[in-house]
Amino acid sequence: MKKIITSKEVTLAIIAATIILFSNGCCTTITTASSNDFQIREPSFSALTPHSPISIGSDDDFITYGFPGSGNSTHPYIIENYNITTTNERGIYITGTHKYFLIRNCYVDAGIVGIYSEYVANGTTTIINNT
Repeated sequence: MKKIITSKEVTLAIIAATIILFSNGCCTTITTASSNDFQIREPSFSALTPHSPISIGSDDDFITYGFPGSGNSTHPYIIENYNITTTNERGIYITGTHKYFLIRNCYVDAGIVGIYSEYVANGTTTIINNT
């Protein structure tokens, strides 16, 4: 004798299948790295030095601004720990350079773009941990 499947059984089967399909994602474990796994120091906002917008148009401007470093791959010029808040279009603008430079741990709030670089030599720019 053939069994007739009722709409009640079909509905229960659909509900069971839906529960099984969507329950796979509910038990996912997300593991985060502990603070001992890496060292990223975020300076407090009050620890940042207020600075006017930075505009560098040549390698010599790194020296004019007095940024530490020598501009080579092992000792890049370092722009760090600044609070640059401006209504100007750009907070940090770097163009036409061949020296190595690093921008890190800065807070930049500008009218359009916080950090903008163009026409710099390939591989000379490192930008990390900025807001």
